Amino acid sequence: SCFYDTGLCPDDPCSNDTSCIVPCQLSIPLYTGWNMISSHCRPLNDSIEAIFRPIVSDIIQVKNLTGKVYIPAFNNFNNGLDFWDIESGYFVKTQATSLNIVGGQEVDLNVDNISMYPGWNLIAYWLKGDSEPEDVFDNVSGVIQVKDLAGGVYTPVFGFNTLNYMSETNGYLVKMYEADTLTYNAADIFP
Repeated sequence: SCFYDTGLCPDDPCSNDTSCIVPCQLSIPLYTGWNMISSHCRPLNDSIEAIFRPIVSDIIQVKNLTGKVYIPAFNNFNNGLDFWDIESGYFVKTQATSLNIVGGQEVDLNVDNISMYPGWNLIAYWLKGDSEPEDVFDNVSGVIQVKDLAGGVYTPVFGFNTLNYMSETNGYLVKMYEADTLTYNAADIFP
């Protein structure tokens, strides 16, 4: 099988035309109820509606940290959550377990980074493997707390970690007391 961009190749997705093949693909598992997700693949078609179209019947709502929301069952209600922001995580509520595949260009860890601001941030996790939050945030000042959807918490000032590790396809809430930039390092991935 092949993964392709429907915007580029809607008629013959698995033809020999390699311009249709997407170099980065990521399967994001979604479980019934709330999920906090992210991707290290920058979608070629970054429309929120296009990204969730293959599983739209399972989606109750998609929202970001600032209150922008997409609700397919409410006549495709969307109050400004138009495009996927590769630096952000997203809250996704589903009515059934699903698998969403995001394809596009992989982020470049040598170039791309995530700006974080005072207060809460909902960030993407870009590493392709698990890592400890102590390693991920070791060069970031201003971190008060990192949280996952399950209630795991990493509080660096106290050396407290019930988050244990960070994982691919998950989004994370990060509370900052000052602005800083997160640069991921592939060397932080568990061996």
